[in-house]
Amino acid sequence: MRYWLTFFILISSCLFLNNAFSADIEKGKLIFKRCSVCHNIDKPNNKVGPTLLNVIGRQAGSLKGYNFSPAMTNAGENGLMWDRENLITYLHNPRAMIKGTRMATVRLQNDDDIDDLIAYIKSASTSDQKIDDSKKNEHP
Repeated sequence: MRYWLTFFILISSCLFLNNAFSADIEKGKLIFKRCSVCHNIDKPNNKVGPTLLNVIGRQAGSLKGYNFSPAMTNAGENGLMWDRENLITYLHNPRAMIKGTRMATVRLQNDDDIDDLIAYIKSASTSDQKIDDSKKNEHP
């Protein structure tokens, strides 16, 4: 009985903390406006930067139809995947993480802002949205 009570308290605490620190998708959408100068999130075609549609879980530098810097391609070939931790590090200082990247220095310093941005990117990307390789580097 004592173990069940401890287990219940532990699980309840985790659920409470998860809700207390959940990311704000609407705030992330506002933050993304800075990114939208170079990146699409709602379309599979690229702008100056690659589309971020379904970027979470993607290997860095692997999107077909976009001409990545050799540094970004090498990072992906060496195993860099875009997950929360890597995006936080990258968005703090892209050029420090991947020397030779072409990404403009945006530098989001606040982890909460980055979490909000990631939440928005996740919400805007769905598994049924596919990247059409024929779009290549089309600009809107």
